[in-house]
Amino acid sequence: MTQINNAILEWARNQAGLPVEDAARLLNITSTKTATAEEKLIAYEKGKAPSRSMLGKMSRVYRRPILTFYLDEPPIKTDGGEDFRTLPEN
Repeated sequence: MTQINNAILEWARNQAGLPVEDAARLLNITSTKTATAEEKLIAYEKGKAPSRSMLGKMSRVYRRPILTFYLDEPPIKTDGGEDFRTLPEN
């Protein structure tokens, strides 16, 4: 099975404009005696594999398709293109 690219998890969070603290809260990651919620999120970004349900949450919160997390490199940002629609003349 193909592995998640953990570097893209960090990229997606940054693209969503979320600091680690906010992302951990939105993802409902809870702190434990051994690690804070922020430390757990950073662990995912540094190599720990997230569960399927956590990956689904990340997809929704970061507004990225799940397949994005399997890419070798982050997608290249392109311009939105041009809108060639026109309004009817009055």
